Amino acid sequence: MTASTIGLRTSWFYPGIVIAAVFAFTLLETMLVPVLPFIQHELNATPAQLGMVFTGLLLSGAVCTPLIGRMADIFEKRLVLLFTIVVLSIGVVVSALAPSFEWMALGQVLQGAGMGLIPLSIGLLNAALPIEKASRCTGLVIGASTASMALGLVLGGPIEAAFGFRWVYWLPLSVLVVCAVLVFLDLVQGASSYEKSNRESVDWWGAIFLSGALVALLLAISVGPKYGWASSNVVNYLFASLVLFSIWVYIERRVTSPLVEVRLLAKKDVALTGVFAFGLGFASVMSYVLVPVMVASSSSSGIGFDASATSTGFYILPLGVMGTFAALAVSKLEHSIGDRYTMALSGCALTIGAIMLATVFTHPVAVVIAMSLIGTSIGLGLPIAMNAVVKSVPAERAASVCGAVMVVRNIGGTLGVQLGFTFLSAQTNAVTGITSPEGFISAFYVSAAFGLVATVATFIRSNKRSVAL
Repeated sequence: MTASTIGLRTSWFYPGIVIAAVFAFTLLETMLVPVLPFIQHELNATPAQLGMVFTGLLLSGAVCTPLIGRMADIFEKRLVLLFTIVVLSIGVVVSALAPSFEWMALGQVLQGAGMGLIPLSIGLLNAALPIEKASRCTGLVIGASTASMALGLVLGGPIEAAFGFRWVYWLPLSVLVVCAVLVFLDLVQGASSYEKSNRESVDWWGAIFLSGALVALLLAISVGPKYGWASSNVVNYLFASLVLFSIWVYIERRVTSPLVEVRLLAKKDVALTGVFAFGLGFASVMSYVLVPVMVASSSSSGIGFDASATSTGFYILPLGVMGTFAALAVSKLEHSIGDRYTMALSGCALTIGAIMLATVFTHPVAVVIAMSLIGTSIGLGLPIAMNAVVKSVPAERAASVCGAVMVVRNIGGTLGVQLGFTFLSAQTNAVTGITSPEGFISAFYVSAAFGLVATVATFIRSNKRSVAL
């Protein structure tokens, strides 16, 4: 599929669809956060079971993201987009109708396909649009995701109060159904302009071993806070992950059509972009998850503001607003100062925001400013990382390598969340249940350290400017 074969409407049609789909998926998963207690009550789920709502999503997403990215490199990208939206929508329906926790968890696992939307979108947009427009649309996709993150926390509570928690699923589903119908109609009407699938096949063995390695790694991260990071449970999962990764690398270096070309991941700029993505994911997701816990804490603890579920969302809202504006500015910054310095700007904003959370957390305005900086970091960092990867690898491998970078970012985010809660648990009084400020302070300083790692990685890579807009 090229710009010439799809026609002029591609300049708005597919960017609009992928932006809407990414927005709906991120909004859905974020709105779940404030309504989890109501889901737990209605489905009689234990806290451990409730945690599987997100763990299942993360594990499924880790498997689906590289696979969907590679499918987008091989098959007609619009068909892959339609398939992904349909699977995601089925998962939403299953969760919305779930009579028990088990069905809810199954729906969340199916929704993990939605995590492949971003690399798929990047592959589709770069195939359909001139590079300068594709770069701008990548910023819009990330901006939509960032905006919906904050909006979801604000809307989740009121929607549940007015209609019940199941409407948290039905509303985003309506958007996904419209997106699926539009893609289907375009495929039917434009059959003659289908992008032909190349002769390569999906590396299923590589997909199986990579999936196993990622699942084992995420399980190690997930059980770390419960059993201890040096426990046999964690060590066994890590060992299994290392063995499976080694087998995967062996396979990828020998098959003719690998799931992800390891040699591309080893390229200096791609590898350093991966380091940046890991640091960005670790620091931003840790801060994004811990700040609501912090502001909702009792003021008697020395760190909280006694914020309600609704007002907590407004502390997070600046993250989405600034992230959206930053994402819109990425293409101009990339053209003006290059991708290296744009990524460095993202890393600096992230580091400063985390330091503010660790030092001036008693002032509500400071928390708002810190979240604004972290939102700016996300809005700049994710699209510029994706754009940098696209410029560093062959076009036919862009989606799969972007998918690999997104997996690295999600692993960083998962590790950040789990380590963050480990710090909080260590400083929580067993009798009163109150967490002392030291737990949050330690977590945010570690977050700042990973933000600094992301910043340093950007100065080692080469600097490339986009073409004139």
